[in-house]
Amino acid sequence: MQDAPFKIYNASAGSGKTFSLVRDYLSLLFSAKKTDAFRSILAITFTNKAVAEMKSRIVENLIAFSKDNTQDDYLAMLNAVANSTNISQDLIKTRSVILLKKLIHNYAAFEISTIDGFTHRVLRTFAKDLGLPSNFEVTMQVDDILHEAVDKLIAKAGEDKELTKVLIDFALSKADDDKSWDISRELYSIAKLLTKENNLDHLKAFENKDLKDFKTYTKTLNDKKQDITSAIKQIAENVFNLLNENGILPEYAFTGKYAYKYFNNLKEGNLGKLTFTAGWQNDLINGTKPIYSKSSKDLSKEQKSILDGLKQPIGSYFEDSKNKVLLLNFIEHISKNIIPLSLLNSIKKEVEAIKKERGLLLISEFNNTIANAIKGQPAPFIYERLGERYRHFFIDEFQDTSELQWQNIIPLAENPLISLDEDENQGSLLLVGDAKQSIYRWRGGKAEQFINLCNKISPFSINPEVTNLPNNFRSLPQVVNFNNALFKHIAQYFKVEDYESLYEKSPQEIIKKDKGYVNLKFFDLKNKEEENEVFPEEVLKIIKECEALGYKKSDICILNRNRKEGVVIADYLSEKGISLISSETLLVKNSKEVLFIIDVLKLIKNPKDALTKVNLLHYLIASEKIQKDETQFILESLQKDHEDFYSSLEQYNINFDHNLLTSLALYDALEYIISSFNLLQSSNAYLQYFLDFAFDYGNQNVGGIHGFLEHWSQHEDKLSIVVPKGEDAVQLLTIHRAKGLEFPVVIYPYASENILDTKMDDIWVNLKDPYNDIPKAYISASSKLETLDESMAVPYEYLLNEKQMDGVNVLYVALTRAKEQLYVLSKKDINSKGVVNTKTVSGLLIDFLINENIWDNTQTSFHFGEPHFKVSTESSSSQATQTQSKVETLPFKERSITLSTNSGRLWGTTQQEAIDEGILIHDIMANINSVSDLESAINLFVDKGILPNDDVLRVRKKVKTIIMHPELNTYFKEANKNYNERDLVSRDGKILRPDRINVVENNTAVIIDYKTGVFNEQNERQVKEYKKALEDIGYTVTKTILVYTNESLTIKNV
Repeated sequence: MQDAPFKIYNASAGSGKTFSLVRDYLSLLFSAKKTDAFRSILAITFTNKAVAEMKSRIVENLIAFSKDNTQDDYLAMLNAVANSTNISQDLIKTRSVILLKKLIHNYAAFEISTIDGFTHRVLRTFAKDLGLPSNFEVTMQVDDILHEAVDKLIAKAGEDKELTKVLIDFALSKADDDKSWDISRELYSIAKLLTKENNLDHLKAFENKDLKDFKTYTKTLNDKKQDITSAIKQIAENVFNLLNENGILPEYAFTGKYAYKYFNNLKEGNLGKLTFTAGWQNDLINGTKPIYSKSSKDLSKEQKSILDGLKQPIGSYFEDSKNKVLLLNFIEHISKNIIPLSLLNSIKKEVEAIKKERGLLLISEFNNTIANAIKGQPAPFIYERLGERYRHFFIDEFQDTSELQWQNIIPLAENPLISLDEDENQGSLLLVGDAKQSIYRWRGGKAEQFINLCNKISPFSINPEVTNLPNNFRSLPQVVNFNNALFKHIAQYFKVEDYESLYEKSPQEIIKKDKGYVNLKFFDLKNKEEENEVFPEEVLKIIKECEALGYKKSDICILNRNRKEGVVIADYLSEKGISLISSETLLVKNSKEVLFIIDVLKLIKNPKDALTKVNLLHYLIASEKIQKDETQFILESLQKDHEDFYSSLEQYNINFDHNLLTSLALYDALEYIISSFNLLQSSNAYLQYFLDFAFDYGNQNVGGIHGFLEHWSQHEDKLSIVVPKGEDAVQLLTIHRAKGLEFPVVIYPYASENILDTKMDDIWVNLKDPYNDIPKAYISASSKLETLDESMAVPYEYLLNEKQMDGVNVLYVALTRAKEQLYVLSKKDINSKGVVNTKTVSGLLIDFLINENIWDNTQTSFHFGEPHFKVSTESSSSQATQTQSKVETLPFKERSITLSTNSGRLWGTTQQEAIDEGILIHDIMANINSVSDLESAINLFVDKGILPNDDVLRVRKKVKTIIMHPELNTYFKEANKNYNERDLVSRDGKILRPDRINVVENNTAVIIDYKTGVFNEQNERQVKEYKKALEDIGYTVTKTILVYTNESLTIKNV
């Protein structure tokens, strides 16, 4: 079917790449001799939405082809497939019926998948060969694992002397820099390097380095810094002594005050802000001009003559000092991250321990796991069986494929490309992408990879056939012409030839006939505050104008680069009554019911939290669950203690037992709150997502209420729901999320960013002798690096080139989403002399308008075409999917769970203190597998601020009493296999969660459950229910033990 086995489609925005992919896929099906050819095809893309779209298009076309009268919408595809395969349309219709039936009956073999989904299946299939647990669980909560690993490492302070000293030194160094003593944030930031593909090769340099190696290296660097600092100070003294010995006051020896200030700063040790870009510095080194001012009245003729003779030695002193200052800066850059880097291996060990304990595989490890398995193997074993099945490969959005993903695919695709199957047919590989839309460098996707392939730099023995898709089927002519002209103009500013050529040679052909409209507006804005006033107002005006032209709100998309700008726009439009869909408006934390539940949990955790109590009371009044004067009600409630407060709610028909809540598993506790406060009447999808979030947490963690509240605080700013299709609301998206989508109207405010801003960037540098005992450094990127050693200057130059490319790519993605009308709001980045800052988006836009002879500095608005009524009739793209809009759950009392409601005799000074301590003991025990975990579990809760230092001794003693008790200590030995807080599902589908299950040999088990109060029948029924569930799945339960953690420990065998 294909002219070449290896093909590449270079597909610019809106060029119909999905049509081309589906056409080629269908052509392959119709050309094959077998009716189940789809079994040998693997199609890969990058989002579940793209997978669903491609699958549905293939099936929809087959259905349409199989009908006698193919609908007009599918005729173009039918003609394209017929032309591609040289098969008549009648025969295609006949075969479609057969293919469709075959495909539907074997749908599982219809392999269109995300690359992560495919990789997961490979790992699952070959888990044993890859050394993975057969039942490993994939977690996407990578950040949570890293946070936990960092917390566990810090908790070891005091146990390991070497580690403790490093952590203390790190805290002290932060304090010296006037930063917080809290080191967890920096350690978490450095820990993220472990999960980023771009860092993997660099991290290999540290695999055999331990804390002692870094300690020795740090001492070497510090000694060097001291020596260099002393030498610099000595140079300054030498210069001043030289002048004084010749009867010249140093402050009068130089033209102006710059040189004197420079040497005085050297003498005083003020080296931090020294730069070497001034003209007088080059004059001093070159000796081409007098070092003094000829008009100086402070110097005699004789002194000037003396200074002429001293020009050369002073110039040499300056050059020597410059070199030393730069060397000192070089060492300072190396030193900055040396302590966090030294702890990377320690953090990695904690991560591995967590993974091993829970049988986890991080999603970020997928590609590297396979890469390590196939490295150096001519015929990788995990691909041998797969290679026999797959003969044809389609990879969409190739510019987003990471280098490691591509290297893993190469061995799989290579054999089919160079061999024939049993029917003498060659395999094939089709890549579809656009380097101009490569905007995911931070996760391994590099434009250069696709550029090289398009330039026929191939990893295979055959070169690709590259086809450019030049037509733009998306946008109207004015939008296409504007983008063609703008990006061709921008191309000249690239320093990398491949980047320049990419944009220089990528104009698109116009397909649509209607005109289209582009509007650029520039405002004189001095700061961010003014931007936040002007841009939201302008966005609202544009929305109103577009509505007057017949556009619906759902036709309009507002793009933003970052969350802060999106929040400003969302808040303003919401205030003005504009229906809006955004990641901000869809945050689960926007639900008052969800925040109320969180407040209940916070108040259970800390009954003295007055602010939380006020928030909780305000909700009860605002939601009319309590109808009373708010001020009076709050004041009265604040006077009540914890017990009386909840009791007082009964008069308002709110029956909430906080003691009961503390005895429940997390998910049950949340459902109890919902039921008790009757939240179902006003609940919606936000509450459903919140419960799902809590359920997932409960399945993977054992932290109870304390841990869940911390987990919530880490995720509340990014946990959002998905809305139903069809809602008429303006969409607010980041440019990255809008990639692949299209809208009739696009508004891009805040189009002013500096595309060369490196403030948030770090780079790896290879170190040279004598600084390479640690072979690499991880340093903050800044323009200072340009003047340092080439080991830093060269990587920094690469970074700038990549930042420029990525910044222009993001702009390209933003400006090519519009189908009909495009609005860009920016600020004037041009100075009073008419010099444009082409490092910013606004500067590039202005420079383009100047080049087009359109720019007028007195004008605000510039447009291409004229505003027009809506052209398209089809609905705009949407990422939304249908979701449940209301939580369905039984009233709590009707649920079939057995609850312990009698707290009995509690220890402590008050009932609430006893319950709080009972919860704490329960949570600590959930983190203890064996006796050796005692200290780390205690320290974990101390570090999190849950366990006050004053209570440590008492709580440690209580926990130790449990694990060392004669009837229990055998279950806390290292050799035991146990499960803490793991779910069990009973035969009737009920979720049960025993506190601890010890699995002994021959499938026998012991159940341990922790309680407060006194023994009662409800406790007994609960553990017997656990026992039955375990026995139903084949275990023999030899003991069920209730442990009552009161003032004196009570053990009850039931």
